[in-house]
Amino acid sequence: MTERNSWPSTSYRRRDDGAHYHIGDRVVVVDQPGITGNIVRWDGGRAVILDDEPEWAEEDEEGTLVFSLWDLIVLEND
Repeated sequence: MTERNSWPSTSYRRRDDGAHYHIGDRVVVVDQPGITGNIVRWDGGRAVILDDEPEWAEEDEEGTLVFSLWDLIVLEND
């Protein structure tokens, strides 16, 4: 039995409207077209994105950002 609020260990997540997101998908953030990247892992139901332009990140950081699936549009599926 799955515990409430736990997420399956799958490589994809699905929004309530049926949109699917997979690790490796190339995405853009809604209302922030300057933020694009690839989904590299999940943080519960949120996507962790490796930013294409991580100039803002500290030298020892990997340049990832976390967004709700509702904030993302898939540009390209892996």
